[in-house]
Amino acid sequence: MKREIKKAVRFLNQGGLVCFPTETVYGLGARLFDEQALQKIFKVKNRPMDNPLIVHIADLKELKMLTQNFPRAAFKLIEKFWPGPLTLVCKRSALAPALASAGLKTVAIRMPNHRTALELIRALGEPIAAPSANISGRPSSTRYQDVVRELGNKVNMVLKGEQSELGLESTVLDITRVPFRILRPGFVTLEKLKKVLPNICLAAKGKNKKVLSPGVKHQHYKPNCKVVLVEPQYWEKTLEQWQNQKTRLGVFSYSKKIPNFKNIVFNKMFHGNKFEMAKQLYSYFYDAEKAKVQTLLVETIEQKGIGLAFMDRLKRASA
Repeated sequence: MKREIKKAVRFLNQGGLVCFPTETVYGLGARLFDEQALQKIFKVKNRPMDNPLIVHIADLKELKMLTQNFPRAAFKLIEKFWPGPLTLVCKRSALAPALASAGLKTVAIRMPNHRTALELIRALGEPIAAPSANISGRPSSTRYQDVVRELGNKVNMVLKGEQSELGLESTVLDITRVPFRILRPGFVTLEKLKKVLPNICLAAKGKNKKVLSPGVKHQHYKPNCKVVLVEPQYWEKTLEQWQNQKTRLGVFSYSKKIPNFKNIVFNKMFHGNKFEMAKQLYSYFYDAEKAKVQTLLVETIEQKGIGLAFMDRLKRASA
C-alpha cells in the first residue's frame, strides 16, 4: 500500500484527483490548496457550485490553520469522536479556500478513522478536500468496484480498500452558533452527541437559506430505479399490490417476510439489524441496478439512533 500511497500523492501534487476509502464512504480527493483541482471535483461529479466540500485532515494543527474562533466546547466532541464520522462546520480562516466552502464563511472539517485515508493525508502533508466518490445525485460508493464503475475513467487513481465499515456519510454538526446543530445525521447520533454536550439539537428545516452542509439541499443518493418506502404496518398489503405489476421488483426488508413473487428479481433481508441495513444501503442500491430492478420497495425503520440517518438518506433517494 505504501507504493500506492506514493503514487496517489504524486497525482495529487500534479493537480489530479484520487478516490480513496474511508470508514464512511469512498471520497473523491484533491489538494485543498489547489483551486484548479477543486474545480475538477465539481466538474467530474457534476456537482452544484453552492454545495460545499468536506476537508479531511490528519492533525489538529490543520484544524487550527483552517478555522477561527473555534469554540472550546467543541474540543470535547473532538476528544470523544475524532478520528471518526463527525464533520464539524466551523468559522473559516483566511487560509481555507473559499471554493471548497462554496463561498461560505464556514468550512466543514473531519478527521477520518481509516488507516489508508490518514496515511494519504499525512503523506501529502496537507488537507484533502473530498466529497463522496460518485456522480452528484447518485448513491455514494462504499465499495471499490462501485467507485471504479462510477468514476474510474474520470479520475487519476482509485486507491483500493475494503468495503466501508459504516456505509453512510458522516454526521455534520454546525458549531458556529449555540446550541450546536446537526445539519446532516450520521453514525454519531444525536443521542451520542447529547451525552457529551446536552444542548445539541437537530437543525430546523427551512427554505431559501444558505446550506452549510453537503447532502442536505440537492437531490442525493438516487439509484436508477424508483424507490418506494413502505411502513411496516402496510408491508403485506403493499407487496400484494405490486405482485402482478409488470415491473422488475427489488425488495429490502428490515424485519418483514419477503414473499416469493415471480416479479421480485432482487431482495435483501436484514433481520432487524439497523447497522447492517445502513452499511449495505448504497452497495445494494448498486446491486439492484445490476439486477435491472425498476421499482425498489424498502421497509422503513424507526427514526431514532442510526435510524434517523438511514431514513434521511432513504427519503432523499425516494424523492
